[in-house]
Amino acid sequence: MPRRKLTTRERVRKFRKKDPFMSSIEMGKRLGLGSRGIRRIIASEDELINKPPRPKHVSYCLVCNTLLDTIRKFCDSGCRFKYYRIKVNCSYCHIPFYRLRGQIMLSYRRGYTNIYCSYSCRDKGRRNRVDTPSRL
Repeated sequence: MPRRKLTTRERVRKFRKKDPFMSSIEMGKRLGLGSRGIRRIIASEDELINKPPRPKHVSYCLVCNTLLDTIRKFCDSGCRFKYYRIKVNCSYCHIPFYRLRGQIMLSYRRGYTNIYCSYSCRDKGRRNRVDTPSRL
């Protein structure tokens, strides 16, 4: 059975239920409509008018994208760990380990293409000409 397309009114209702703090301008940009049209739809629907008051600081968790009511970046310590410590595999011995995001970004900016778990793997990999900085 083919699915029918949602009407504009239904799409606005769906967006409002998903994120009640979204403004009509943001909603219009995502739906490809003008903000005035969105306001008309919201004004005609009684249930959409009564949105909760917007908190002063609204942000979303950088990992799981849940709504936070403070300036924090993460909802809990698990999300913080997932964001700052990335699981990678050693380029020489292929053992998985965690490396800080900043260290990975720094080595990428310096031109290194491989990541090693220890100094001994790094030395063995360089001896075999696995990793050299790529200078263009």
